[in-house]
Amino acid sequence: MRTKTKRFGRLGSVAMVVVLVGAGACASSGASGSSGTSGALITGEQLVATNQSDLFQALQTLRPQWLRPRGAASLSGPTEVMLFVNEAPYGTVNDLSGIPITAVQDVRFLNASEAGSRYGTAAGAGGLLLVRTRS
Repeated sequence: MRTKTKRFGRLGSVAMVVVLVGAGACASSGASGSSGTSGALITGEQLVATNQSDLFQALQTLRPQWLRPRGAASLSGPTEVMLFVNEAPYGTVNDLSGIPITAVQDVRFLNASEAGSRYGTAAGAGGLLLVRTRS
């Protein structure tokens, strides 16, 4: 009887580890959104709360990783994050400094896969910042 208890005790421990590892994987995968873009939206109110004067500075404060070029996609160097304003190509992250944060409704980051499926090759391979302005 004691031998069975030890065996089940070990199996119970292994099962508990499997359950905990599985739960951690689900929690870290961003399962709150179907496209995995949890945290990929910044509202105009959040931008204004930074007390910065332009969109580049506000994003540098809130999500600096959105502004960084991604890995080297070609021999010419890393691919840049593209910028679309109101669904139209606008430039790169360098052009964010010309956009006042008071004019912005929200900003969404799309990774390279999401951007490519939505906008095709115009989105580039470094991801995309989609800015919607107030009407």
